[in-house]
Amino acid sequence: MRTVKIQIKRDEVSKDTKNHLKFKKKLRKVLMQRDENKFIAEIIDDYLNGFADFDPLLDWKFRPVCGCEIEGMDELCFNLKHNNLFGNKGFLLNDFVNASCCADDDFCEGYEMWLLDDMRIVFTYFCMMSDPISEASMIYRYPLGKKIPTRMVLDAEDFLAELDEEIYSLRHVEGGESMNTYKVKITETLEKEVEVEAKDRTEAEQIVTDAWHNSEYILDAEDFKGVTFKAEPPARKRESYER
Repeated sequence: MRTVKIQIKRDEVSKDTKNHLKFKKKLRKVLMQRDENKFIAEIIDDYLNGFADFDPLLDWKFRPVCGCEIEGMDELCFNLKHNNLFGNKGFLLNDFVNASCCADDDFCEGYEMWLLDDMRIVFTYFCMMSDPISEASMIYRYPLGKKIPTRMVLDAEDFLAELDEEIYSLRHVEGGESMNTYKVKITETLEKEVEVEAKDRTEAEQIVTDAWHNSEYILDAEDFKGVTFKAEPPARKRESYER
């Protein structure tokens, strides 16, 4: 009996291809931890399929993920990084600041989502304290593992859209910063409190609803409560990917 040796020649896969394929696989697995994302699996896959022609290690700047970081603008302050949490460098994919923290607060806390240079995706808790006078700040963080923290708000579509935009920009910069056209949604909130007599809450709401439709209540600038701004990813970006 003659032994026949069969050699299968595999297509060579470049290092950057391996990196971005591993990244997409890991990211999908993380997002699918949330049950609500299983209903939009096709949308998630559509975004992930568009993440091509880039190497996370080459295109993104990785740095040590430290348990303590101190930064200061004043010459009396100094920059300090201590305790590399994972033994690998990381790239910050997403962060979520607790809603109770305001932009003007000297303290805030939240969660971070990191991509490590071995393509693992991990999460950390962080709290940051800052001094507006010296412009110095200190961040303390500790590792939470590979599961999305329960209290972390992570909208998969918004997150992937922002990531999609960033990857697109990496590949379309020519001699400087890329310029895109954005649609920015401006939402103003007007609020007015009125008193009505009714049997219950439902009837009270119906009375006010009917009165509003009849233009009995007109809200104006004096009823202004706030405004929000939200930019949508450039429409041309999604169409520009080669599927």
